[in-house]
Amino acid sequence: MFGLGYHGSDFSPETEEIYMLRWRAVGTEAYRVPYSPEHGGDWVLAPPFAGNGFAGSDGQVVGEYFTDPIPVPVGAEIHRIGIDSSDFIARYDGQVWLRPEEGSKLCATG
Repeated sequence: MFGLGYHGSDFSPETEEIYMLRWRAVGTEAYRVPYSPEHGGDWVLAPPFAGNGFAGSDGQVVGEYFTDPIPVPVGAEIHRIGIDSSDFIARYDGQVWLRPEEGSKLCATG
């Protein structure tokens, strides 16, 4: 789950597709859980921010993490997630985005 169903979201059940950038996290020091002052942290963000380490969503438990701006990691992937299908779009090799041959579908990575 992506936790995108909050009030004021640009996404809705009618959204036909989204694009996702993903990569394998290496080490945990770059990824921080955003806690509000009420939960021992110093993060103050607009709703749906819950401040407890989980995205504010309707009945879904979605962990929330932030990272400082970083270069796009080698091996990062772009995927299109649609209502009826998902497609692998491209993989970053450190210099350029490489697209698969025509007809390739969502690739499983690790």
